[in-house]
Amino acid sequence: MSRQIQTLYHKGLGSLEKRDLANATLHLQQALKVMHSTDGLSNKDKFKYQINLCLGDICIKQEQGQKAIEYNQQVGQLVAQLNNITFTCQYIDQLGDIESLHQRYDNALNKYNESLNLKMQHIRKGRSLQLAKSYLKIGNVYRLQKLFDFAQSTYQKGIDTLVKGNKANGSILVELYDNMGRVCQSQNNYVNAIASYKNAMEEMSKIFGRIHPYIADLYDSIGNVQYKQNAFDDSLKTYNKSLTIRQSWAKGKDDVDIARSYSKIAPVYNQLRKPDKALAMYNNSLKIWIKLHGEDSEDAAKVYYDIGLMYLDDSSKSHQAAEMFEKSLDIRLRAPDSHQENVAWSYFQMGLIHFRNKEYDQATSMYNKCLEIRKELFGLGNIDVAIAYYSLGCTYKMKQEYKEAQRMIEKSLEIRANIHGSNHPDIILIYDDLGFIHYHQSRYNEALEAYTASLNIRLRLYGGINEGVATTYDSIARINSCQLQYNYAAVNYQKSLQIKLQIYGENHLQIAETYNNLGTTYERLYRYYDAYNTYSKALQIRFNIYGSNHSDVAACYNNIGSIYVYQCQYDHAMEMLQKALAIQSAIQQYCHSVTASSYNNIALVHYQKCQYENALIYYRKALDIRIQLYGKVHADIADSYGNLGDVYTKQSKYDQALSIYAEGLEILKSIFGEKHDCTAKFEYKIGYVRLKMKDYDKAKSNFQKAVTITINMGQNSDNALAANAFNGIGSALDHEEKYEEAIESYRKAADIGIAINGNNKNHNNVAGSYYKMGDIYSRQAKYSEAINMYQQAVDICININGANSTNVAVLYDDMAKVYELQGKEDKAGEYHTRASNIKQNLQDDGRGQIPQLTLEENGNVLQYPMEREPRSQDWHHIPSLSSVDQAPSNNNNNDSTMPSSDDHDETTSSNSDTNQEEEEEVTALSAADDDDDETTMPSRPDINQNEEDASKLSNDNESDQDHTSTFSDIHINKLKIFKKDEDMDENKYSTIFTTALKNAKCTTDIIRMAYIGPPKAGKTSVLKLFTKQQLKDNSPDTTTMQDCDNIIDLVYNFGNYTVSDFGTILNNKIIAAIELNNEKSITQDIEENNAETDQIPLVDTTDTPPSDPTRSTYDINIPTKDTSASIDNNNNNQLQLLLQLAGQYYQHYLALEDNTILDNFQYGKLWDFSGPAVYDTTYPFMSDNCVYILVFNIDCNIREGLKDTNGHLTGKTHLESMREWLTTIIGSHKKDNYITVTTNGIDQYFSLPIIVLVASHADKIPELQECNRRFEDFRQSLAKSLPDVEDHLCSTGIVFNCNPQDDSQATQEYRDQCCQKLHDIINKLITSLPFINTEIPIKWYVMAAILRTLTATEITDAQDNSCTDPVVSNSVNKMMTFQQVRCLAQDYQLYENDANLKRMLKHLHHLGQVFYYQETGEDGIIITDIQWLLNIFSAIMNSRHDQISNMQVRELFRNARYVGNIPQNWIDYATQGFNLDQEQKKMILQLMESHYMIYQIRPITNQDQDVQCYLIPSLLDSCHEHISLKEYHISNCLYLGHKERNMPYIPDSIFYSFLISCAKTWSNMTVKFYHHCARYYFTDDNYELIVKKTNCFIAICYCYRKNIDSNTAKKIQMSLYYARPHDQIRAHLSNIIRDRMPKFKDLTCHLYIQCHHCKQLMNIQRCNDPNDNNIKCRNCLRSLGAECLDDWMFFTIKPLRGKRESKIYHQNVFEAIYLHYFYTCHGNLIVNVIDLILLESLLL
Repeated sequence: MSRQIQTLYHKGLGSLEKRDLANATLHLQQALKVMHSTDGLSNKDKFKYQINLCLGDICIKQEQGQKAIEYNQQVGQLVAQLNNITFTCQYIDQLGDIESLHQRYDNALNKYNESLNLKMQHIRKGRSLQLAKSYLKIGNVYRLQKLFDFAQSTYQKGIDTLVKGNKANGSILVELYDNMGRVCQSQNNYVNAIASYKNAMEEMSKIFGRIHPYIADLYDSIGNVQYKQNAFDDSLKTYNKSLTIRQSWAKGKDDVDIARSYSKIAPVYNQLRKPDKALAMYNNSLKIWIKLHGEDSEDAAKVYYDIGLMYLDDSSKSHQAAEMFEKSLDIRLRAPDSHQENVAWSYFQMGLIHFRNKEYDQATSMYNKCLEIRKELFGLGNIDVAIAYYSLGCTYKMKQEYKEAQRMIEKSLEIRANIHGSNHPDIILIYDDLGFIHYHQSRYNEALEAYTASLNIRLRLYGGINEGVATTYDSIARINSCQLQYNYAAVNYQKSLQIKLQIYGENHLQIAETYNNLGTTYERLYRYYDAYNTYSKALQIRFNIYGSNHSDVAACYNNIGSIYVYQCQYDHAMEMLQKALAIQSAIQQYCHSVTASSYNNIALVHYQKCQYENALIYYRKALDIRIQLYGKVHADIADSYGNLGDVYTKQSKYDQALSIYAEGLEILKSIFGEKHDCTAKFEYKIGYVRLKMKDYDKAKSNFQKAVTITINMGQNSDNALAANAFNGIGSALDHEEKYEEAIESYRKAADIGIAINGNNKNHNNVAGSYYKMGDIYSRQAKYSEAINMYQQAVDICININGANSTNVAVLYDDMAKVYELQGKEDKAGEYHTRASNIKQNLQDDGRGQIPQLTLEENGNVLQYPMEREPRSQDWHHIPSLSSVDQAPSNNNNNDSTMPSSDDHDETTSSNSDTNQEEEEEVTALSAADDDDDETTMPSRPDINQNEEDASKLSNDNESDQDHTSTFSDIHINKLKIFKKDEDMDENKYSTIFTTALKNAKCTTDIIRMAYIGPPKAGKTSVLKLFTKQQLKDNSPDTTTMQDCDNIIDLVYNFGNYTVSDFGTILNNKIIAAIELNNEKSITQDIEENNAETDQIPLVDTTDTPPSDPTRSTYDINIPTKDTSASIDNNNNNQLQLLLQLAGQYYQHYLALEDNTILDNFQYGKLWDFSGPAVYDTTYPFMSDNCVYILVFNIDCNIREGLKDTNGHLTGKTHLESMREWLTTIIGSHKKDNYITVTTNGIDQYFSLPIIVLVASHADKIPELQECNRRFEDFRQSLAKSLPDVEDHLCSTGIVFNCNPQDDSQATQEYRDQCCQKLHDIINKLITSLPFINTEIPIKWYVMAAILRTLTATEITDAQDNSCTDPVVSNSVNKMMTFQQVRCLAQDYQLYENDANLKRMLKHLHHLGQVFYYQETGEDGIIITDIQWLLNIFSAIMNSRHDQISNMQVRELFRNARYVGNIPQNWIDYATQGFNLDQEQKKMILQLMESHYMIYQIRPITNQDQDVQCYLIPSLLDSCHEHISLKEYHISNCLYLGHKERNMPYIPDSIFYSFLISCAKTWSNMTVKFYHHCARYYFTDDNYELIVKKTNCFIAICYCYRKNIDSNTAKKIQMSLYYARPHDQIRAHLSNIIRDRMPKFKDLTCHLYIQCHHCKQLMNIQRCNDPNDNNIKCRNCLRSLGAECLDDWMFFTIKPLRGKRESKIYHQNVFEAIYLHYFYTCHGNLIVNVIDLILLESLLL
């Protein structure tokens, strides 16, 4: 080769090394030109190849793709001639570089891997260096794809290859370290990133020395990492080192790298708050760029752009920022070297400037231009396109163009979800914005769905204690309020409050804001005392922070004033409202929403006091302020018009009222449209005024519009308004004498009223509707119907207000008039007398003179508050139309995620959501009897009250709530003090006892307390400490409940902190119920005797003699012992049993001492679920009526492996073990209920079942602070692993000291404190449970006492001391059939019918006293000794085989741990100590099999005998061998399960049940179990099915022997297609979850495939197109290939792998198979016979 060509070639390489690409290209092209013009050169093709290869690489670096392809084509032609493997690999690598340049990363990876394979097979010389180059290129592609884990491992392979090959020095190693640093930086692993860059620098310095641009580049990389770490001082030093190197290298010349260094240093100065120095650095950079490239260069534009970003950080310099961005954009539009991507960014920043300046039209224009460029450059799958869509959506949102905003933001969401997946912080913000947009379109369901999605992601990413989580709860609460679901709103505000209290503490403005919002919600729930307390707390906090003169303090006074208005305490209300006005005046905020709200409330006070002129004055003041604040079109303006109209209506100025209502209606229509609840209310108002004006047709039209709007709003509707409107229509029709239609309308109003009150008629307004119907029937002379309606109204009024109320008196008078019209003078006189008696009683009670009772025949319109009435009202006190939304006005602060005060929700001063009662002017009835039920508010708050006073207020609040929540006779079994009757004998007591069996009831105040947790957690120790039992030193771990000292029969008394056996508790409860029932009967007799002479029965009934309290209610005479012989034998036997039972309780009665407290407490029945053997048998004993105490060892790392009681690893971590328990417990609960627990005036909400979290082994962690840290870390790990569990978890922070050797006084005191705290927490939880005060017949507990099986020792003791024994029955066995229990109940005369008996057994089952299983035998079996049953279960599934004495049996069981099944003789051995007969043993095994604990498989022939075996998958050892499939072809895996966010874990118990369910179906095949895996042998079909459990999915695949023949392959194909095992497995899993985990029963089980690139799962229903051979992963967007589905014959029958022959299928057959697939994918196992015939004929 000529020297000239070589010189040019080497000059080109030198320029390339210096990164002077232009000169490198020039020299290399000149070398090519000389080469073309010179003949006879040696090695011409080789040099030509090398030069073209270099030129192609330069084009790739310059992103000149087309030129690179041209050079690469030349290289390809030369490679074919040279036939050199190294050149071939370089050519293929460059093809990969070109594909990567065009972002065709999959193609690039294919090329790089092809090159890598060639190198590994053929290259020996320089092998390690060549392999490292390939690893570098593959890693770069992964890095560009953001698959950082793959990239990091690939780079590491390259580094290891070079180091092992002694090629540690070289530029490739530098690049590998450099790129490794970039990957670590992208993963925010900054420490490793800096380490990698330093390694690269060390290697680079070996090549080029310390002064070189490459070294400066690495300093820049380190500086970038330090900048991201916010280590700005270090970053500045590092950048300066880079700048120094570049200046030395340039030798005083201006250089582009120096300009770049200045641009890097500038942002650091800006972060260090040195803007002048930052601007100087940018100017230095700008001068160099202008000097080198001119003013119109992209580099100059970039500097202007960066300066604009700096100014953008300072809101006061937005003008300068806009100027810089405009310069940048102007240059980029003109500069020839500008990239369109940079132009898009300039447009974007200009849009942002306009957005901040609220120039939304200009912002929209800029963002649209940015979007169009990005779409053209990147398509629709790029994150920058998503950002542009989102920015446009936000701009449209601010322009209130919500539909367009929604469209833009949803497009952004779709792109981001495809790029980031569903759990990413950016997705949260998008859901928040969608919630905001839906909210403003009144699409509350969609808004709620969006905010819920945002909340779920936040919980998964950040856990429960996070500011964003609290904010989202606030947003959801506001949506709940808009949907009138105030209970849910209160729940979510409370959740927000709890989080904020942990983040901010008590004295913070965020806490005050949440208290304020919560107060508003309580107002709307008519919980005025709670509202008062929360407003007071908000006031205290704001006063502490702001002092007295602040608008937020004034708002609190205003809100408290509104509460006083509700309670009719007008003096206090005026004082609070005047304070609010005084503050606003002092701070000169005359035109403020708080001022308007205060004027509004003052007007309302005058309105309620009938001072209408004063009311008008203040309403007008409020209106004037609101017009100044909001203009003339705003919801609050309409509200003010409504208030003014209400006053005019009261003044009978109907024309003025109609006019002003019409103005308000037009405003509301313009804001909300015609279909909105506010619009409906104004239609109703107008209808009412027209009713007063006797314009009945128009009135009906308005009422009907109100009804139509309300009904069309669905679940967001105000049903009370619909009832009012129907009453209005009825009144208009009544005046038009259209009586039948009027009655129908009133009937609809009554039906709605009943529905509002939970299908309960007992509401005053329902009574009012019945009264109006009775009035019409009376005028129609339909007297029977009238009496019927009046009587229904009477019944309701008596149930609500008692017999002595004005309502009842009015009704009795009207009924008397009807009887007079019928000519029934006696009846008329009787009812007149009743009415007179009531009036006289009211006067005697001091309620004042009863006025003349009249009812006007005009439109009496009723009102139904949403939950309950704010105070009792007479049904005939008809609120006028003006009261529909006449309510105090309040002011709340707003959350940043929700609309400001301009919006119409609970944060505004709108009055349209709450109700206020008022009397009709024409109604002469007095409201005096309201005074008895009116709640008295505490005195107004004192801002300077101390903490003690605040605490007292909280305590007062709780006591008030307890008082107001009592119900009549709800605690009929609560006898506090026992007092013995000295005249009581056995006969008398027998009579009282028998009567009580029929009538007496008691409350279900016994609940199960189950201690749960992993092995060695300290459950039993905690239980013993809590129940004041002695800890045993060196006690073994409990593996069965037998080890717990009969703990299952112990009951903890929360009243006196004692522990008793269950029998004692039952006896006390029964004695207490008998005593209370007797006292109640005596009291009723006295009342009846006193009423005989001066009271008339309320209703006309046939005369019946009064009941005799001493007569048995079982219709039998209770004889004395000397008369019992006259009764027949059967009755005599039953009677003797009953007398014996009564006699036993009489003896117990006699043994009691006076002043004994029998039953005034809550009880916890203690259970200790210990060890894995018991855990696997717990499902049948799960109960809805249970509180679970989850115990964990504070000394254990939650993420470490868990050991069993034998010290062997279980294959789970502590966290996974907890997930097992919690998923099982929560899933087994049938309902989604929650309870409210009030502590210190703050409501806490827990979903049922409740799980109380406590810890053990505090003695091993000496520092209390470390204990608390570990406890919180454990709680957060649980919440993050199972987000749904947080609502169930009551975190106590209690850590018990469980060291039995430590009995020091300090330890005892610490344990006592822990026990007291746990006692208080559980007691509060139990008393808040919805079922705790449910009444049950006392006979249920009598039956429980009879069924309570006793040991022989206990029976002997009972015979020796008969006065204290529980009930003993010789007819009770440990296992009984339903028929036997029925006969027992009949013997003791406790039987009514089978339905009641089953209800009783279910109750005792939930209580944990019996085990009742209905699906076994006729009506089921009953186990009366649960501990006995558990011991049998544990014996069969024994986890301590080392304790088995029989060596042969021990070996048998040890073998079972490896195969998962046991023979019958093991069952016989395990149960031999329980004395079971064959029938009992059969029933026990049947019971276990029905709960999927075991499964009986077909006999195994052994030495000419059939050995019966049972599958028990839970026996399998976690260390069991793995499956070996070396000789098999294995299919692609399918994954079955539910969406991870719905069910994040599949418990082992569910998986084992699922395996047994599959085995039952495939009963003709063999199965082999492994740990969390099973292998089913389909011998007849020549393949095997493997089922394996992952966390929340079940993976399945099939395998078959290699080298199968074509007939076998065809058989496998047909079997897979016909049998569709994946569908069968999915059905089994769905059935098991539906049966065992009813909480998840409505979830859909899906099929998934796994992407082999990113390892994410994809729902298979999203890729059901048989013609699509390029299925793409929705996560990484890379191609999967259709072969992932071919293995399972989804779309057609494919040849199995290993077969060479292929088939061509007829299109009709293909379509038929696809249709069959479509149906099966949707759960219908329907096979089209014709399609299958076509298929079979084709295959044959």
